[in-house]
Amino acid sequence: MANNTVYINRIIKKYMQALACMIFLFCMISCSKDENRFSRDYPCSFTFFTEYHQTSDLAKILNNPGLFVIVTSRQVNGITQLTVAHGYDNKPETIKLTTEKERRFDYTNMGANRSIIIGCTSFSEQRAYDAQCPYCLDTKSGVDYPLAFIDNGQKVKCSVCNRIYELTNGTCISGATTNESMRLKEYRVKVYMENVFPVIYVSNK
Repeated sequence: MANNTVYINRIIKKYMQALACMIFLFCMISCSKDENRFSRDYPCSFTFFTEYHQTSDLAKILNNPGLFVIVTSRQVNGITQLTVAHGYDNKPETIKLTTEKERRFDYTNMGANRSIIIGCTSFSEQRAYDAQCPYCLDTKSGVDYPLAFIDNGQKVKCSVCNRIYELTNGTCISGATTNESMRLKEYRVKVYMENVFPVIYVSNK
């Protein structure tokens, strides 16, 4: 009886070791795929404090599945201004980053051309992409190939190559050649709380 117990314990131990190895390999493969999903072709680091802009269109993406916006930064008289455009009308919003905290951040590294797409999919997953066409960035010179919303803000289209990209997962759904596999250049999104208000952080670090 004792020998049977020892034998069974050995079998259980080997099974648990094998299971642990499988879980470890699965995690390694999943992490590798996740890392490959995010583009590092252009530096991207964007921080938005909803505390100071609670009614802005950019803050609304957190609680509105299916809502995406294109955010572009520029300097006006030494102050960073964000232009926030959405797909359901032609009335972009201007947000001035004037607080002491906001002025500490550099808003020039926002992808290829200081413009990114941020939003929430219909599955309530935050996503961020470069707002320039990835095909044109990879095959042409320069970085000015802006994408524009179509289909009520659920897709974007490049006016240069006419490729259309779906925003739920960034895939090219129209205009690509047969053997072409093209996705929007995706960036990592993290939402954390500060002073009970969400902070939206987009990067490729």
